[in-house]
Amino acid sequence: MMGKRRQPSEAEREQRRRADRERVQEAARELLSSEGSARWVRARAMFHAYSASNCVLIALQCHQRGIVAERIAGFHTWIKLGRAVRKEEHAIRILAPITVKQHTTDGDEDGEPRRVCFKTTFVFDVSQTDPIPGVEHAPLEPPREPLTGDSHAHVIEPLTGFAESLGYQIALESVPGATGGWCDTRARRIVSTGTRRPMRRSARWSTRSCTRSASTIRSTRARRPR
Repeated sequence: MMGKRRQPSEAEREQRRRADRERVQEAARELLSSEGSARWVRARAMFHAYSASNCVLIALQCHQRGIVAERIAGFHTWIKLGRAVRKEEHAIRILAPITVKQHTTDGDEDGEPRRVCFKTTFVFDVSQTDPIPGVEHAPLEPPREPLTGDSHAHVIEPLTGFAESLGYQIALESVPGATGGWCDTRARRIVSTGTRRPMRRSARWSTRSCTRSASTIRSTRARRPR
């Protein structure tokens, strides 16, 4: 029978907290250099689900190890995706919020609001993992493909009307590269790769552009003051 896991002493907890603070301070100092700030901007653009502070930590640690970060996830999340972290790999340390109960000196809960603290959490880049043999691997990229023909013509008008009702200008232009289009929330303008047919809008819009623009508009609409 396995024994209980030993709880760290207060001195060990303080040592861990000190190490976390030093790691954050080192990452923050990296922002003072043009190279360090550029790495942070790249990490921030790629990892939307992570806070700005964690993006600083990810950018620094990946740079120190020569990792070009693409996909970041925890150990068990990679298992669910059909991939396993290699044994020799070292985790990327970030901070995760946890809620701590407030207690009185007698050890009872005092009914006060709970306190939010941070603990070290370990994540790994996809380059630190390998596919698990015999397990179906979940796709890391969402399915996307430019629309052709008229299969989705019925959604173009509603999407266009919705965007225009929020003050956005819609344009069909030739966009270089594989982006498929873009949405500028400041200029209130959406550009998508496509052509316009006489008397009707073409269905040849980029799926990626339409989806990204619609989600951007929804988030912008949610932030509007009522």
